[in-house]
Amino acid sequence: VWRWKDEPPYRILEPSAGTGNLSRRCVESVEAGAGPNHVDCIEIQPELADQLRQQGIYRSVHAGDFLAVQPVPVYDRVVMNPPFDRERDIDHVVHALKFLRPGGRLVSIMSAGTEFRETRKSTVFRELIDGLGGTWRDLRPGSFASVGTYVNTIVLSVVNR
Repeated sequence: VWRWKDEPPYRILEPSAGTGNLSRRCVESVEAGAGPNHVDCIEIQPELADQLRQQGIYRSVHAGDFLAVQPVPVYDRVVMNPPFDRERDIDHVVHALKFLRPGGRLVSIMSAGTEFRETRKSTVFRELIDGLGGTWRDLRPGSFASVGTYVNTIVLSVVNR
């Protein structure tokens, strides 16, 4: 996560943090001398949440279901890779938007099907994201093959207005 070194640390949320592949990258800012960001993780699997805590680099780690967490709109960034099955990525992104402060940005890896499925949920979601000025970027096929995922994916980016 890039920020100027004279800016305060970003407050970042990673729901469904898993093993921390995204959240670890969010702790340090890209600009040299900017210092660490404040990253909060939520992970539904208790053993993975314990592993995240043991890393000792996160501001907080909550073990539980992200969708059951009451939103507080305080985050500068939400960075996420939610579960894709049964269009749950849509549910997670819609909930995550409620955690952003005004001007905060959400970036999510999602199933590519979100862009073209004709289900009511996908159609309403696309309308929501279009209304917020969100952008979609296709990732190349097999982008996550190294971790055993062969689903075609996209990256969604949207700013809370």
